[in-house]
Amino acid sequence: MMLLSRTAEDLYWLGRNVERAEAVSRLVGEHTNLLVDLPVDVDSNWGALLAVTGSEATFTERYTGIGEAEVVTFLMADVGNPGSVLRSISSARESLRIVRPLVPRSAWECMNRLHLDALDDTALCAQRRHRSPVTERVMASCQQFSGILGGTMSRDHAYRFWQLGCLLERADMTTRVLDVGAGTLMASSTPSGH
Repeated sequence: MMLLSRTAEDLYWLGRNVERAEAVSRLVGEHTNLLVDLPVDVDSNWGALLAVTGSEATFTERYTGIGEAEVVTFLMADVGNPGSVLRSISSARESLRIVRPLVPRSAWECMNRLHLDALDDTALCAQRRHRSPVTERVMASCQQFSGILGGTMSRDHAYRFWQLGCLLERADMTTRVLDVGAGTLMASSTPSGH
């Protein structure tokens, strides 16, 4: 089966955007869980999440302080942030709409539910008590969507372009996490130990 370049591009971006929505939700959720376990006097570094996502410049254009509510809103619900969860899900849905004949109906229904839930729920993440349920629902829905495609699509060019987008986004996020983590470790290490 031959694919039009536009179709291949939409499948690729579908994979990247779903993977990005899941990864950013995981970052926000895990960083929040880390705060629960830390002593009260330890300062939380919400700026590290901006470094991991590579969005410091976009954030500083739109917000004045790097507080918890601002960073979480920016990463989860700000449609002006191309890497936010809400924007990633909306972009994935648009890509899926274009390639809809190539995917099962259940994938379209799953993405629509995820999109509608994200529209309603991501703005609630600024408050900690709502954050964990929202991030967990986003991650579960992204995994369900990927499972539907992985379990039902033929292993043809369409599947490969979708998978390429997923895996490239996963590799990109992994290297960003490692880069920020290594930078933090290098900054805190003693010169005599190295």
